[in-house]
Amino acid sequence: MKLRNAGTGDLSALCDLWLRAAPAQGYAPLQEEQMRALIFENPHFDGRLSFMLEENGAHGFACAAFGDDLPGGAKRGYFSFAVTDEAAGRAGFDRLAQALEDALRRAGCETSDVLFFNPIRLPWLIPGTPGHGHNNAPGLWVECPAHEWMLARGYTERARECAMYLRLGDFSLPPALVQRQRALEAQGYRVDFYRRGEHTGLERMLRTLGNAEWEREITACAANETPFLAALCAQEVVGFAGPVRPQPDGRGYFTGIGVVPAHEGHGLGTQLFYRLCEAEQQAGAKYMSLFTGEGNPARGIYEKAGFRAVRTFGILRKKL
Repeated sequence: MKLRNAGTGDLSALCDLWLRAAPAQGYAPLQEEQMRALIFENPHFDGRLSFMLEENGAHGFACAAFGDDLPGGAKRGYFSFAVTDEAAGRAGFDRLAQALEDALRRAGCETSDVLFFNPIRLPWLIPGTPGHGHNNAPGLWVECPAHEWMLARGYTERARECAMYLRLGDFSLPPALVQRQRALEAQGYRVDFYRRGEHTGLERMLRTLGNAEWEREITACAANETPFLAALCAQEVVGFAGPVRPQPDGRGYFTGIGVVPAHEGHGLGTQLFYRLCEAEQQAGAKYMSLFTGEGNPARGIYEKAGFRAVRTFGILRKKL
């Protein structure tokens, strides 16, 4: 089979291949316009890091990304994905993976990472649901063959992420949470929707949390009045959850939840999370999904809210 760089002219062949092979790896089926936006119109798409394996049609495709503006900087390469059909199989997967690793090495990358910071975000379907999905695979699904193949190529599993899911139809705030809310108010804390001009310290809170993606998105939400929740000490913002933005597929999207360290230990994170679920439900979302570290204590908060684990992903790295 011939291996070559791929580009926008391969969109139709790639879409056919994707529909044949990718759902077996847990990914969502994608049509041409979705594939175009996801890969070829992505600002981090690079034809030098995109490969097609073909012989009378496409049998494999792989791509990667890197950049100074991504977490880890230009020294970290992101192995976005490699997919092959039955005709190419594992041998084809290895050829594509080798080509990606060589290309990342030539670009000056020191590692190849399968990680949730990858800018090419692959949507996947949540098993046991009526087509509900999540907008980003945080790693490589541990039950798909590619996970074993990557380990055999010298990748190490640095951590595992647990994907969790909740139908929002029957969600309600537990009485104990409401009681705790009253106790917090007696200490000067409360959770409310952020209101620009009334609440202070948003920029300082975001800088303290030190997450560039949160800072970028929540700052934009404040500017365009997209709703999100704020943990408040008097009128000062000391935490956030959101934004509250149901997606067309019914998923209650949010970018994250955070509380500044100086105000941790009061249960503000739990209050924010439950209030976020309530707000997404009231805004029309049908379900929520998220991922968290397999051993993260916060998993207990999600489970008490009714979330259940639905899939496990491995976070992988190979030194180049």
